[in-house]
Amino acid sequence: MSDHHVKSIVDMERDKGGVEIRRTRFLRPTDTVRILRTLLWHEFELSRAAAGWVTATASYEAKLKLGRWTYVHMRHVEELHRRIGELPGGLGEQKTPEWLRETYERMASAPSFPAFLISNGCEHLL
Repeated sequence: MSDHHVKSIVDMERDKGGVEIRRTRFLRPTDTVRILRTLLWHEFELSRAAAGWVTATASYEAKLKLGRWTYVHMRHVEELHRRIGELPGGLGEQKTPEWLRETYERMASAPSFPAFLISNGCEHLL
C-alpha cells in the first residue's frame, strides 16, 4: 500500500507536528521561509524610513549616511527576495503586514531628525 497521501514532517506546520518536530533544532524549508519573510519586511520598511528622511535633514553628512542605509537595506531586501523565491511557499503576492508598516511609519514620522535617530536606536550618531 502506498503512503503518498501521508503528509511528511516537511509539509506540516511546526506547531501541529509531534513533539519531535516541535523540539528539533533544525529548520525546515517552511520554517526558513517564515523567518526570512519577516526579516524581509523589516528590511523593506527600514529602507523606506531611511529614504524618507534623506530630504528632511539639513546635514550633508546625515544625508550621505541615510542614503547608504537605504542602499544597504534595499540590497538585503533583494537578496532575501531572491532566497525566499527559491524555497517552497515563497513570497507570493504578500505585502508588508499592517502592524509592521504602521510601526515603521510612526517611527519615520518623528517630529525631528534627532527623534528619528533615537527611535531607531542610533542616538550615537547625534
